[in-house]
Amino acid sequence: MKKRTRILCLAGHGGKDPGASHPNGKTREVDICHPATALLAMCLRLLGYDAVQSPAGMLAKNEKMGINERVTWANSIGGDLLVSIHANACESHSAEGSEVLYFRNGKPLAELLAPAIAVIPQRDRGAKRRDDLGVLKRSVMPSVLIELGFCDDNDHDSFDDTAWMLKHWPEQIGAAAVIIHNYLEALK
Repeated sequence: MKKRTRILCLAGHGGKDPGASHPNGKTREVDICHPATALLAMCLRLLGYDAVQSPAGMLAKNEKMGINERVTWANSIGGDLLVSIHANACESHSAEGSEVLYFRNGKPLAELLAPAIAVIPQRDRGAKRRDDLGVLKRSVMPSVLIELGFCDDNDHDSFDDTAWMLKHWPEQIGAAAVIIHNYLEALK
């Protein structure tokens, strides 16, 4: 029997760590990345992959799973690919768009994912190499970190990235699942 490709779906935050927040306090990164990670895992399972969600998505509010624990989990259960889902933030609360971060061997997939998850071209911030993120740097399998958009966009004079992302993240995740599938099929 042929081994199914295992994809690890890692929610960016959880438990005590809600991640970034909108200045109004209503939109938190954790509230976006958990359902987005669950949807990605479900889509990938429907496409025939062994998609495994991290325990980070199931933490109680008083628990925390740090980067070292996340990487240890991923490396210990093994996988062919790791995809971590996040929502971005910046100090000015005015940035917009999605991007895909990678380190080492995640670049080819990141470059395919970036325009697909942007959905509309003006939201594409591209694929960016990041050697300072532990989840990318220390995972033993190819890995990418998807930033769906900015959950702290408070610049009402222009495009509202937070509102856009809250409405369109399922579409972004569906696009990511298709790109991941096509990428893995092309490697066969």
